Amino acid sequence: DALFTLGLILSEQGKDKESIAVYKKSVQLNGEDAELCYNLGIKFGEQGDTKGELAMYKKTVSIDPNFGGAYINMGTILADNGDLASAEVMFLKAIQCSEEVR
Repeated sequence: DALFTLGLILSEQGKDKESIAVYKKSVQLNGEDAELCYNLGIKFGEQGDTKGELAMYKKTVSIDPNFGGAYINMGTILADNGDLASAEVMFLKAIQCSEEVR
């Protein structure tokens, strides 16, 4: 949709706060778009909002259980926070999702 595309453009221009605001609005209107939720998770992560980042990745995989990138990113966050057992689970899920994450 137009908001999603605008969010991408703003992000490419380095306008992070604006892109986050647009992505949030788009999620309110179309919260069942896995790629949109994933992109918002990335933006939250870039801003240091790990809680928001994880929430968006969880929403991403609840919409599309085969979205391997979200599992990879969750695994990385968990590993960085010392939760290696949970990180391992996320990486194994990512491997099951797609050949491209192997």
